Amino acid sequence: MNLESIIFDFQSNYNNEQLATLFMKLKNILKTTGALHILLGLLIIFLLIFSVETIAGKASTETLLLVRGTADVVAASNLGIGCLLIICSSIRDKASLRKFYQVN
Repeated sequence: MNLESIIFDFQSNYNNEQLATLFMKLKNILKTTGALHILLGLLIIFLLIFSVETIAGKASTETLLLVRGTADVVAASNLGIGCLLIICSSIRDKASLRKFYQVN
């Protein structure tokens, strides 16, 4: 089975309603994943604000700074990725969706 036969099978098996249903599933997945990323980012930020000492215990100040610096980057990345996923979930271009599935 080659790529052209897979693309042809996809085009012949899915009509507009099925493509819209597939798009809605993708939209829900993106929104849910985005919300989880934002939640995790906020959790890490609140953890850094209130209880870094409980995580690291009796560690040196250098270790605490390293943990805080790394956690800041991870939290900011999670917030950014979450926002991007939620924004991407609002794209409604079915022609691009068809092209995406033709390539994949």
